[in-house]
Amino acid sequence: MVPTKVKYPDDFKKRAVRLSQEEGKSVKELANELGIAPGTLCNWRRAAGVSTPRKGPEADEIRALKSKLEQVQLEKKQLEKEKKLAEIERDILKKATALFARDSK
Repeated sequence: MVPTKVKYPDDFKKRAVRLSQEEGKSVKELANELGIAPGTLCNWRRAAGVSTPRKGPEADEIRALKSKLEQVQLEKKQLEKEKKLAEIERDILKKATALFARDSK
């Protein structure tokens, strides 16, 4: 028996493409959740202009940029931790200064 071609509504396609961009899941995982073939979702992403090339200089550049983005995100997280620690230390020093100033009078 030959499977029949299913016609999906445009809004379903758009939501699937948007989810594929926003979710941290692979195309295969998301397609399984939506009950569609992974190739179908890839075709919709390609038609929407959001798919990334697998080969060529563009693919290499995208991989390099993604790697750089991950490094920057890790650095940002580390700097936020350091900032929070510095703020805590500053608050402690303010309280200690006020305490010593009050005791010296």
